[in-house]
Amino acid sequence: MIDWAVYPNFSEEEFKCSATSLCRMEPEFLDALQTLRTNFGQPLRITSGYRDAAHPIEHAKRYPGVHSFGIAADMAVSHGKAYDLLSLAMAMKVFTGIGIKQSGAFTQRFIHLDTATYENFRPDIVRPTVWSY
Repeated sequence: MIDWAVYPNFSEEEFKCSATSLCRMEPEFLDALQTLRTNFGQPLRITSGYRDAAHPIEHAKRYPGVHSFGIAADMAVSHGKAYDLLSLAMAMKVFTGIGIKQSGAFTQRFIHLDTATYENFRPDIVRPTVWSY
């Protein structure tokens, strides 16, 4: 059970799976995200947190992704704020997966961050890495 009071800038509601309402986030990931948010000094809107294996995005994959392990989140951010957030995230050297979607409609731009390793995700994973959508 996560003590959400430890994360003053986030709530369980914003991390819940949109398909099942489950929320199985890992505290170590949330600790890193809270540190990032504190250093960023601006609100971060979570667009995708925990995704149960039954979530349509996860269900369509051969293997469930990092969101289903509670070690990932997508945040709505763009332009200069995206640059600032990425700079801080990379300087922390905690996030091992960084996905960037900064094209298309303003409302569809986001940054994905995760802490996947071969120990907490899959033995065949290659990290650290950065990709674009």
